[in-house]
Amino acid sequence: MGSTQSIKETVEAGLGLTLQSNLCLRKELGLGTLKLLDVAGLPVRRNFHILIRVGDLRTRTLDVFLEALRLVTAEMNEI
Repeated sequence: MGSTQSIKETVEAGLGLTLQSNLCLRKELGLGTLKLLDVAGLPVRRNFHILIRVGDLRTRTLDVFLEALRLVTAEMNEI
């Protein structure tokens, strides 16, 4: 499958299941076209990394975005 959307549509058609973030599924969960299953070992935790090329200009916008990411991920780690 080439995209998150095509995977969701396949599952909505009853042709399988998927492991995706709640963020990706919020519309379908709200509409009731998909539902969450209680599965042992979930939720899955993943690490993400921010890469910034050396020498690139650090703008105020980038600094605000990075700080927002730090705050959100800190809150997520408390859950």
